[in-house]
Amino acid sequence: MRRSWVRWFLALALSFPSVAWAGSLNPDTACTLDDSVVAYYKLDEASGTRNDSVSTNHLTDNNTVTQAAGKVGNAAQFTAANLEWLDIADNAAMSTGAIQFVYATWIYVDSFSASGRVIAGKGTTASTAEWLLRLNGADKPALYTSSTGLNIICDTTWGSALSTATWYFLAGWHDSSAYTNNISVNNGTTVSCTDSSEPVDRTGTFFIGQNEATQVFLHFDGRQDEALWGKFLPTAQHLTDLYNGGSGNTYDSTGTCTIPRAFVVSQASLWANPLELLGCVTIPLLPRMAVPGPGSIGRALYNARVKRMMRRGWRP
Repeated sequence: MRRSWVRWFLALALSFPSVAWAGSLNPDTACTLDDSVVAYYKLDEASGTRNDSVSTNHLTDNNTVTQAAGKVGNAAQFTAANLEWLDIADNAAMSTGAIQFVYATWIYVDSFSASGRVIAGKGTTASTAEWLLRLNGADKPALYTSSTGLNIICDTTWGSALSTATWYFLAGWHDSSAYTNNISVNNGTTVSCTDSSEPVDRTGTFFIGQNEATQVFLHFDGRQDEALWGKFLPTAQHLTDLYNGGSGNTYDSTGTCTIPRAFVVSQASLWANPLELLGCVTIPLLPRMAVPGPGSIGRALYNARVKRMMRRGWRP
């Protein structure tokens, strides 16, 4: 029986150039990047509401955020002099607390300020702040969280100042297990700081580009593009895929995530347990139908995919 399973798997694996299943970000090397993405903003719109490509957490346009050439397609153009920003009212999907979360985006700065400029965050007034990703007064990206809505916890700061008129990929995330805030620029070495205090879920809005009254940071001035909000810890491969060699990544609701056969076979020993290797297989003729593999890895991948589909409104 064991040999028949081995033959069956080999026949299946070698019959296709890859193992694939429904996915939404490209590249996504391990087909796990978008499993816990809560909202994704391509920011291609010329004006008005900026749509969430994953769910319904669409952003309201305040003071007419415009459009300019982006890293991928078009980008949202923020003019600080006009006090422009995008936001959405507090809701469970956009809130944090003592959880893992990540915000990643591309930015292109038109001007800096000695007071600092806001990239994105949650909570803009006293007692409502949860987290903030910003450019500080030294033109360096920085991320902090807050446990009281007023205090700053673990203000982790990138080591180098950015330049104007240059695209940068920024990722900031909170690890609730290690109690760290982390930041990376252009998929560089992660900078972290540690504090045992955790952010607290509060009632402030989720925003991009708005000034932060508690710490007097100013509105963003420049472009932002391809913004991801998720409740997961990004792996090194996730960051590599999002950066994509400097070309950027984007969300495609009709896309298919594909793992090369060589990558799949390299993940475990075929002879030790061939059933562990098969995950959620998408038959090429049925690109949106995920079939669970019989091994524990297959079951885990299938369960994660079903949970993701249900979170986005699918029901069996």
